[in-house]
Amino acid sequence: MIWKFLRKLCEHRRIRQILGVNLLSVFVLLGQVGSPTFASPRLAEEELVVLPAATTSVLTQTAFQKPVAEYRLTQGFHRFHLAVDLAALKGTSIRPIKEGLVAEESSSRVAFGNNLVIDHGSGLKSRYAHLAKIFVKKGQAVNQDTILGEVGSTGFSTGPHLHLEITAHGQSLNPRTLLGL
Repeated sequence: MIWKFLRKLCEHRRIRQILGVNLLSVFVLLGQVGSPTFASPRLAEEELVVLPAATTSVLTQTAFQKPVAEYRLTQGFHRFHLAVDLAALKGTSIRPIKEGLVAEESSSRVAFGNNLVIDHGSGLKSRYAHLAKIFVKKGQAVNQDTILGEVGSTGFSTGPHLHLEITAHGQSLNPRTLLGL
């Protein structure tokens, strides 16, 4: 009822000039928005949404793990060595930094020696080189508990260590940054 009165009042040219456009806008907005006390009971029921209580469990896991438990960093990541070398006792177990699939597995007397590449998905890959023994095969799924092989000194190597490379979409990443070495 009040809105009808205000509308008729606002139709007069003189009143519109006195009130101005801004004040008129406020009246119109109040009429559009309104407060919940002026809403119809039907509208209030439609707006009320009751959601059942949800049970949520949260599991926090570390994204990456160190591939060997005890090691000494013997060579860091730099322009001419896009990896880190982790010296460890020969035969030390090596685990993947993250779950994935074995993409490559090869043995050679030169370069990386016995080595393998794990594809972690989303363009992320890791290479483990100079292994004494390899325990996984190409195409095998591995998780963070899988033992990939043992630290060795195969290929061009001066002593037992793990040569660890990490790439994302073909770009080399510093393993020290990802693993906190």
